[in-house]
Amino acid sequence: MTAIPGPLDIEIAPHLRLREVACQCADCLGRTAPMNVRLLQAWAYWRERRNSQIMVVSGFRCARHNAKVGGARESKHMLGVALDVGFPGDVDLMDDDLLGEMLACGFRGIGRSENRLHIDVRERAYFWRYLANGKHERDARAHLMLKDVSGR
Repeated sequence: MTAIPGPLDIEIAPHLRLREVACQCADCLGRTAPMNVRLLQAWAYWRERRNSQIMVVSGFRCARHNAKVGGARESKHMLGVALDVGFPGDVDLMDDDLLGEMLACGFRGIGRSENRLHIDVRERAYFWRYLANGKHERDARAHLMLKDVSGR
């Protein structure tokens, strides 16, 4: 017997289902996921270029859930323009080729750590590295690479 897919199983972009980006707090129960079209377009372009599994760790967050997980006060997740992602296996998330790929696809907010990436489509580019103490610092290398990609 084949299971009938529910509304959360809808693919909203290549390799991205609504269930992966919906707010997971007890109030929303996966029903809330107003994702930005530019984010979905950048994701689709990135997935077209990258032939490997990418796991979505976090997508849309309502304000209550964002506060509970310690998200930034003005988190891009609450606007539906951000995803946190990870990769299975040995993918170097600090690799410049991976960063160049994301920049070419249109991501302009990129936070990198050893085990996850934050990607978003904010208006003004900003790149950072997560530090072991939970804080972050500006990623100057990424800002230089953006100039190479955009020609500005």
